[in-house]
Formats: sequence, C-alpha cells, structure tokens
Amino acid sequence: MIRLAIIAALIYIIFRLLTRSGSSKQGHVSPPPPDDLLVEDPVCHTYVPQKDSESLRVNGTTYYFCSKECLQKFKTNQGA
Repeated sequence: MIRLAIIAALIYIIFRLLTRSGSSKQGHVSPPPPDDLLVEDPVCHTYVPQKDSESLRVNGTTYYFCSKECLQKFKTNQGA
C-alpha cells in the first residue's frame, strides 16, 4: 500500500515538472505598454503621454518631449 502511494506521488511530481517546463519553453510575452504611459520631458520635467510626445533617439536612448520647442532646446544644449 505504501509503495502505491510513493509511486503515485512520484508520477504526480514528474507530471508537474513536465507541465511546468513545457510552459516555460513557450516564453512569457510582455503586454504592450498602455496607451496612457507618461514620460518625463528632460528639458522642462513635464509629464506627457508617450503617444502625444515628440521623441528623439540619441546613442540608443530615446528621449520624449512635451513640445517641439523643448525638443529644439534639448538639441541645442546637446549639440545634436
């Protein structure tokens, strides 16, 4: 009787390990960012929705701005 319980427990553990490893092979997909994600303007430090912002990519970093005027100030100060 004890052998049967041990065998059943081992089968259950093996089953759990196999089903867990199968789901990790699929990988986790990150959900898309929300439409109202707020980003900070590095010039005036105003927060603005990312979808409504002006953006500039410099050396692999993306900067977001509340307006074209702040974008121009940033370019002028950075020498870009």
